[in-house]
Amino acid sequence: TSMTVAQVREGVQVQPNTVYVIPPNKVLTIDDSTLHLTQRHRQVRQQGLIDVFFSTLAATQADRAVAIVLSGTGSDGAIGVKAVKEYGGITMAQTPEDAEYDGMPRSAIATNCVDLVGSAKELAARLVGYCESVRKIPVLPADTSFSTTDTSTLHQILSLLHETVGHDFTNYKESTILRRIGRRMRINDVDTMADYLQYLRQTPAEHNALFRDFLISVTNFFRDPEAFHAVQETVIQKLVVEKPPKEQLRLWVPGCASGEEAYSLAMLLNEAMEAEQVVHDIQIFATDLDQEALSFAQRGFYTDAIVGEVPGDRLLRHFTKASGGYQIKKALREQILFANHNLISDPPFSRLDFISCRNLLIYLDRELQEKILELFHYALLPGGYLLLGTSESTDVAADLFTALDKKQRIFQRQEVVAVQPHRFVTAPRRQQLTTEETREPQPNVRAQVAEQYQQWRLQRHTPPALLVDSNYNLIYLFGDAGRYVQMKEGPASLNILDGVLPAFRLNLRTALYDAFQHGTHTTTPIQQVDIDGERCHVRLQVGPVAQEGVPEGLSEIVFEEYPATLFTHVQQHPSDAEERNALAERLEEELVRTKERLQTTIEEYESSNEELQASNEELQSMNEELQSTTEQLETSKEELQSVNEELIIVNQELKEKLDALNRANGDLQNLMASTEIATIFVDRELLIQRYTPCAERIFHIMPMDVGRPLSHLTHTLVTDSLDKDVQVVLNTLIPKEYEVATTDGRWYMAHIL
Repeated sequence: TSMTVAQVREGVQVQPNTVYVIPPNKVLTIDDSTLHLTQRHRQVRQQGLIDVFFSTLAATQADRAVAIVLSGTGSDGAIGVKAVKEYGGITMAQTPEDAEYDGMPRSAIATNCVDLVGSAKELAARLVGYCESVRKIPVLPADTSFSTTDTSTLHQILSLLHETVGHDFTNYKESTILRRIGRRMRINDVDTMADYLQYLRQTPAEHNALFRDFLISVTNFFRDPEAFHAVQETVIQKLVVEKPPKEQLRLWVPGCASGEEAYSLAMLLNEAMEAEQVVHDIQIFATDLDQEALSFAQRGFYTDAIVGEVPGDRLLRHFTKASGGYQIKKALREQILFANHNLISDPPFSRLDFISCRNLLIYLDRELQEKILELFHYALLPGGYLLLGTSESTDVAADLFTALDKKQRIFQRQEVVAVQPHRFVTAPRRQQLTTEETREPQPNVRAQVAEQYQQWRLQRHTPPALLVDSNYNLIYLFGDAGRYVQMKEGPASLNILDGVLPAFRLNLRTALYDAFQHGTHTTTPIQQVDIDGERCHVRLQVGPVAQEGVPEGLSEIVFEEYPATLFTHVQQHPSDAEERNALAERLEEELVRTKERLQTTIEEYESSNEELQASNEELQSMNEELQSTTEQLETSKEELQSVNEELIIVNQELKEKLDALNRANGDLQNLMASTEIATIFVDRELLIQRYTPCAERIFHIMPMDVGRPLSHLTHTLVTDSLDKDVQVVLNTLIPKEYEVATTDGRWYMAHIL
């Protein structure tokens, strides 16, 4: 890279176009724009260096943070990505297929908190584009409110989202709405809110993306450990002990996201019951608007990244290790009911002992916060407990709750006049946001009325229709088209030819073939069919759908039904001639249709024959390749046999040389055993290697002395320089000889070679 690469130093200020490398055994964090280093300890080893850095990056940079997870083993970065997503930053991950090691990017993607997925090259381009978008669409301050010029566009966005996902966000804080819309605009490189509205209309998938951004479905196991410790001591312990044995403990976790908080509370309850040796029936209601997050939570499977969140003893007690992660045990899963529930408009649960609603109220306006707290007061039993997020309080309804732990936001229900649940249902606020909006010109009202009438007219007067794909599978039903389709007993099938009434099947098959193969529209003859015991006259209009924005390969089937009265006059008193003419006409029409069907069948068989011929050619080609591969294998086999024969010859030669060496060694041993010369062999370290039997007359040597230093032996020679003399010869390689006497008066000629 052309950028500066530097190792991080404590307290260094972040500079642009610089790559920072973490020193070994250090933990990197960021505070504003200053990098800090601390010694790595055991807990951080479990959590992961990238998770720690991403978490501090999210907390200090919020909307301005960008987290990118590239190739790497393990699951480091998955928890940090969730933190960046929660604070409004942008998250990216490398496509697992593009990564050399796919563990880290795969774990990050599994959190459902990654905004952009692509190859490393694609992510680099998207990062540059995102930075340019930030310059054009700056991150808004937290206290931002929309201007009157943006009001109409914003309300259209919220209305469109309400129509498509079924949830109303007009009671959310204006700053939250604008910041989340701005985030989606920067991700999609859209400059103005009006352009984003148009992008929403053209891109159905963006509706769900914006919806999930509004919900911020992010959580962790035992998030904020101090708060959970306080809950365990202040709430859980009391509930388990004070509740009558075997009586049900009822908890509610609104906005549960992917379920970690609900499972954390279930773990605490079970551990407390085990410690106190009591048994209660546990029922935890975990609710959210995000169906995708709820489905994830119901599965109860989490990646290896949770090792940094859940202590080891709890992992063993409440989880089962599986490939790629951990599975919540069935007994714990059965204590939690995950459900799609709108806290604002749906009826609350009742007779609850504890409600944990953290970091949800901060996104709602003050009026709605008050109503939600009234709802919680109504749902809780007398003396019930409420847990809120660190930035939330009950100030807007101070008379309903009293604080048990202000720091950890634990409250207890106060006994006041009960609030009736009918007060909880809130109406959309679209028409009371600003006085300027209520004064919009009359043409806008007319346009709305016209649009509503247009929808009503389409529903009332448009004939029933079906949308099918090129495999004849049913995609969508419009109007009352279901009356022309019947489901038979047996395995379910979406193929329209299996489900449509038998009377239509033959004509429909031909018409669909023409629509997909030739792009033609077909109008079938009017047919008499019995539907629900009633004689009906129906004609089919079949043809391809050619509309901008609609995917290719779709066709529609329109059912045009005619009143029976149109046909009664033909059937009253026909003459013989009329009957013959009518019969002839019907036979001619039937003959024409039969010819058309025959032609269609011939074309289908010709098409099938061409496909079979193509398949046969491919098989022949594959057979030739297989034969070529077989020949190559035969050649390789012959080469291997040749190499094997050479190895056998070499092995035989080595065996002969080894035999010769053994014979030579035997001769040497015999020579040494029979010689009358006292000889000792040593290596360069003066360690004894072998000796002749005659050496035992002079040296006190035994077979077990082989390998010992020469200096360890005692001898009868009258000399103290034997070791030194041997060392000199080894160093100089010059032989030495001299006469030496023994203690018993014998003389010997010493040769050192």
